[in-house]
Amino acid sequence: MRQKPDLALAIRAILKTAKGDWLTATNVRDRLSDTGFDFSSYLANPDLSIYEILRRMKEAEASWVDGGFTVYRWKESNDEGDAEEHEVKQWPRH
Repeated sequence: MRQKPDLALAIRAILKTAKGDWLTATNVRDRLSDTGFDFSSYLANPDLSIYEILRRMKEAEASWVDGGFTVYRWKESNDEGDAEEHEVKQWPRH
């Protein structure tokens, strides 16, 4: 049985590697897909899962932009991001 990928860990890595850029939940989903993150084990809507994780993540700051979209970025960088970035890039493609 394959272990379900840790979506929160992957989202943290995406925000850290964005280097301060503001991202919507859709941007985060697209970047996760680009890295090969496997959403097939998520029975619920992946977009909803991503939004809920971003909303609850204390390490991310949120802001509103014109058009009513919420955008997110990592509050502060630290040296732990490199290891997590490597993990996200290792998700197998399906």
